[in-house]
Parts: sequence; structure tokens; C-alpha cells
Amino acid sequence: MSDFILNPSEMHALSGHLGVHATMISTRQPIAKDPRESVRTKMAHSVLAEKVEDSLTILDSILKYHAGRLTQHGVLIKSTVTAFEKSDGSWASGFN
Repeated sequence: MSDFILNPSEMHALSGHLGVHATMISTRQPIAKDPRESVRTKMAHSVLAEKVEDSLTILDSILKYHAGRLTQHGVLIKSTVTAFEKSDGSWASGFN
């Protein structure tokens, strides 16, 4: 049986890293926005252009979903560690 060891500073760092990565992913969307806009006007009746645009729109939604999940996990980790630190501090203050 292994002991559960929680290192609050590492968990806070993980939360921060998840936030940074979520922000980086968020800045990558919409994918190819400028070329997408110019192609739309140049290839107005192209089925291929429509399919590519549909695919890029779906990829945008996938990136948005994953960025949101990273943010949610980061917030959850941070709030859990903060609650742990408070309860651990309360428990330790009982020894004073």
C-alpha cells in the first residue's frame, strides 16, 4: 500500500501550467481565420472550400472544448489544494 502525498506547491504549479496551456490553445482559434475569409470570397460556389471551412469550424470547437477542460481542471485543482491547505492549517493549529 502506498502513502498518498500531496505537495501543495506542485499542485499550484500544475494549476498554473494548465491555465497557461489553456490560454495558448485559446489563442490558436479560429484556425486560419484570414485565409478562410479570403477563400470564402474567391471560391464562392466551391464544395471543397465549404468542406474545408466546415472542418476548420469543427476543429475550432474541439480546441475550444479542450481549452475549457484544461481551465476547468486547473480551477478544480487550485480550489482543492486551497481547501486542503486550509483544513491542514486548521488541523495543525490544534497543536498550538
